[in-house]
Amino acid sequence: MPALRKVNLEKNFFYSMPEKPWAVIWTQLKYLDITGNFIECDCNLLWLLPIISPPIANFTSTPAPKPIPGQIIRGSCARAMKPK
Repeated sequence: MPALRKVNLEKNFFYSMPEKPWAVIWTQLKYLDITGNFIECDCNLLWLLPIISPPIANFTSTPAPKPIPGQIIRGSCARAMKPK
């Protein structure tokens, strides 16, 4: 899918985003909307930390609480994610 640039998966009842299905297309995406899903902010999302940077992406899984300075992945999380 070399032409895929924009994906809207809003309100699809997703609970996780494992790396394997996204690995093939992640670098070509310019826009990804996963708002309204119930994605768990846990170690399964750590693969996103080195990829997403604040100037080019805002990753939000659900309406976010007050952002933490430097936080990249925001949402209603069971626990806060912190880079190693």
